[in-house]
Amino acid sequence: FRTNQINGAWCGVIAKLLFGKTLVVRCGYLWADFVEKTTTSWWRRVATRMIERMVARSADRIIVAAESHASVLVSRYGVDPGCVTVIPNHVDIRRFRPVSGTVPETGQITFVGRLHPQKNLESLFVAIRGLPGVRLTVVGDGPLRASLESMARTDSLNVQFVGQLSHGELPALLNRSEVFVLPSHYEGHPKALLEAMACGVPVIGTRVPGIQEVLVHRETGFVCGTTPADIRTALLELLNDAALRARLRDGGVRYVREHCSLAIAVGRERALLASLPAA
Repeated sequence: FRTNQINGAWCGVIAKLLFGKTLVVRCGYLWADFVEKTTTSWWRRVATRMIERMVARSADRIIVAAESHASVLVSRYGVDPGCVTVIPNHVDIRRFRPVSGTVPETGQITFVGRLHPQKNLESLFVAIRGLPGVRLTVVGDGPLRASLESMARTDSLNVQFVGQLSHGELPALLNRSEVFVLPSHYEGHPKALLEAMACGVPVIGTRVPGIQEVLVHRETGFVCGTTPADIRTALLELLNDAALRARLRDGGVRYVREHCSLAIAVGRERALLASLPAA
C-alpha cells in the first residue's frame, strides 16, 4: 500500500494491519507542523502529532520531499533513517519550460498559490506600493480573495486576480513574467516555485522552511525576509539588475532539470519500490 499525505495515511496503517502488506507513506510536508501554525486548538495539535507519530512508526518506508523533513521524522519520532527516502516534488519539464521567442514583460510580477494567510500576500501588496511600472498577477483562489481585492483597490495597486489556471495556461503566463514571488511564512516543498523556475522565471522566495531548502541565494533564486520592506528591497534589486535575473533564470532551470523532473522522481520511486521485500 502507498499513501500520498500524512493526514490520510491512517487508512494505509489499518490496511497494512488487516492485509499484512508493506506500507509506503509519502508526505510532501509535515502535517503536525502545518496544523501548529494554523490553529490554536490544543487538542487538534496533540491529536495531529499522535497520528503523525503513529503513521511514521508504522510505515515500512517513508518518502519525503526535503532533507529537513527527513531529519524531523528521525529526531522527533525515532524513525530509522534507513527507512526515509527523499524524493522532491516533481515538475513536468516538457510543459513547464522556457518558451523560445517569449520576452518577459517589463515590470510583470506573478504569484501562484492559495489566497491564505500562510502565503503572506498582504506583505507583498504593501511591498509593491508606489513601485513604478510594476504589475502583479495573482493566480489562485482562497478565503482571503475578497479582502485582498479590497486592499488592492484601496491602495490603487496594479493587481490582476485571475483565479485558478490550468496547467495548460500557466506556463505561458510564467514565461511572460519578469519575476515570480513566493512571500510565504512557511512551505512544505512548493511546487509553484519549482514550476516558475522550470519556466526560466527569476524567483524571489522568503527565508522560511520549505523555500530555503530549494533556493540558493543569488544562484537559483533570491532569498529575502518576510516583511514588506524585505520583499520590496528584493524586488527593486532584481527588477533593476538584468544580469542577476539572467543568472537566476539559468540557475533555476538547471536546478529543476537536475533534481525535480518527473523522470527523476519516477526513477527514484521505482528503485525504492523494487528494494522492498514484497517486490
